[in-house]
Amino acid sequence: CVTLIGTSTNLIANGLAIEYGEEGLRIFDFTYAGLPMLVIGIIFLLVFGKRLLPANEADDITESLGREYCIETIVKAGSPLIGKTVEDAGLRNLEDLFLFEIIKRNRIVRPATPDVVLRQGDKLLFVGDTDSIAELTSPKLGLSLPEPSTLPAEDIESVVELVVSPSSSLVNTSVKDSDFRSLFNGAIMAINRDGERISGKIGEVIIRPGDLLMVLAGRDFFNRINQSRDFYFLSYVKEINKENRRGALVLFFGLLLSIGFAVTGLVPLLTSLACLVVLSIILGMQKLSEIKNNVDFDLILIIAMGLALGKAMINSGVATALADRVVFIHEDFGIYGLLIGLFLMTNILTAFMTSKAAVAIILPVALSIAHSIGIPIPAVILIVAYGGAASFMTPIGYQTNLMVYGPGGYRFKDYFKIGLPLTLLYCIVAVIVLGYVYGL
Repeated sequence: CVTLIGTSTNLIANGLAIEYGEEGLRIFDFTYAGLPMLVIGIIFLLVFGKRLLPANEADDITESLGREYCIETIVKAGSPLIGKTVEDAGLRNLEDLFLFEIIKRNRIVRPATPDVVLRQGDKLLFVGDTDSIAELTSPKLGLSLPEPSTLPAEDIESVVELVVSPSSSLVNTSVKDSDFRSLFNGAIMAINRDGERISGKIGEVIIRPGDLLMVLAGRDFFNRINQSRDFYFLSYVKEINKENRRGALVLFFGLLLSIGFAVTGLVPLLTSLACLVVLSIILGMQKLSEIKNNVDFDLILIIAMGLALGKAMINSGVATALADRVVFIHEDFGIYGLLIGLFLMTNILTAFMTSKAAVAIILPVALSIAHSIGIPIPAVILIVAYGGAASFMTPIGYQTNLMVYGPGGYRFKDYFKIGLPLTLLYCIVAVIVLGYVYGL
C-alpha cells in the first residue's frame, strides 16, 4: 500500500472514485501512511512475530530451497539402472535427495539398502528439497515419473510451484481424477501440505486448499491457469527453456520509466504501460493471443459491477441514507472515529469477500459522508483503500496470505493472532497520518 500501483485494490478504489466524479489520486499519495506502516509493520513482526506465531523450526520454511517433497519415480524398460544395485547406480549419493523406499512387485524395501538390485517396474520414492526434486526430471538419471506426473519431453518448459486457491474447482478431487494434464497442460509431480510432504501414490492424493504443488509446466500452461483462477503462482523452480534476458531488462527499465513519467505528470500511467505492452510484443516476450488470455475478466467484472452498484446506490439515495446512519459516529467520536469506522467496515467485509468487492460497496457511502460533513475526499478514498488492502486476519483475506499458509506451516488461528493487532495498528497509524496530512 505504499504507492497507487502497489495493489489492485488501490487502483480500483482510485478508478471508482474518478468514475464517481472525484479527482484521482497521485501515485505517491498512498505513501504518506503506507511508508510509515511498512516500517512499523516490519518492526512489529520482528518484535512480536516469534511470540505470536508458532515456532515451526523445520517446517516453518518461507523459501523455495527449504520445502521438502516426496516424489515417486519408476524404473522403466530400457533404463540403464536395470540390473544395478542402488549403490552402483549412484542413487545413494544424490545431492540433497534421499532414497528411502523401493516398491517391488512382491515386497516393499524400506529402508532402501545399498545392495538392493533394481529391476524393471520398481518404484523408487525419494525425499528432498524443491531444487533437488526438480532434478529428477533429468533423463540422464534413468528414472521416469508415473503416468499422472509426466508430460512429453518436448512439451516441458519449466518446473514451478503453485498454491491451490480456496475456490479451486479441483479441491476435494484426487490428482488422477482432476484431469490436470488436459485442463492445464501440466503434471503434478509432488505435493506439500501445511509444511508436511505428502507420500504415497501421487494419483490418489486428494487436493486441498492451500496445498503446494510442484508441477511440470508445458506450453500454454500459464495462460490456462490464469484463466482458471484455481491456483496462485509461487515460484519458478527450474527453467527448461532460456529466457529472453535482453527483453526482460528492456521491460524492467521501461517499467521504471513509466513510473517516473507518471510521477512527473509527463505521460499518464495507462499510456506508458500500454506502450510497454506493445514493446513486449515486438520483442517476442508475448503474443497477442496470450494478452487476451491473461486479461483478468473476473477483475473487470468486479470493477464494472462495483461501479454499477455504486452509481445505483448514489442515484437511488441509498448511499446518502446509509451515510446519514453512519454520521452518528462522527457526532459521538469525531472525524477520527469516523475514519476508523470506515477502515474497519471495509476490512471486515474483505475478510468474507474480495477486497475489490468490499471497496466497491463501502466507497460510495464513504464519499457521501465526506461530502455531507466536509472531509477531504482523498483522505476518504485512502482510508477505504487501506481497509481493503490491509487484510491480515484470515488466510483467505488476500491471495498472498494463502501463498504463505502452506510453506509456513500456519493454521487459521495464527493469522488471527498476528493479524488482529497488526490490522488495528495499521488502522491507528493510517488515521493519525491522514489526519495530520489533511489537517483533520
